[in-house]
Amino acid sequence: MSSEIRMHRNPDIGTERSRDPNEVINGFAFSYLRLCRGHGYALTSSLEPQPGDWILGERIPDDMRLATDPPGTLQAGEIVVPSLTRLVHLLRQEAYSVVIDCYPDDFACMCFNEDSFSLANVVSRNPEEAAMRSLLFILSEKKAQEAAAEQ
Repeated sequence: MSSEIRMHRNPDIGTERSRDPNEVINGFAFSYLRLCRGHGYALTSSLEPQPGDWILGERIPDDMRLATDPPGTLQAGEIVVPSLTRLVHLLRQEAYSVVIDCYPDDFACMCFNEDSFSLANVVSRNPEEAAMRSLLFILSEKKAQEAAAEQ
């Protein structure tokens, strides 16, 4: 992922908040899709689609399509909606150990370095959202440490 900051504004993101966050669209909770289009945009818009990935355009769920083989490239404004498997793979590139835990009403994602130091501990409505929030937290902390080291 490049150090360039990619900003995206979705004019419908405010109106989408009135939807049930637990609504499931193509196997993903609406709250997770909104996270991918919002705070996760820099990451999800830079991922290369793989066969079987869901690609999301500007509007949820109208602009959702499944990547085929070959998957092609993302069009302007499109993002890849990472599966839990892909999120764990991305987390493993940043953390030595990744734990996804299930509770009665929510999920947790805990990430640790080689010395068992906690890098992230996030609780959310679904496992994908917990993993994505952990990944975004770890990446933002990493960027902050790199920026501080440059000064």
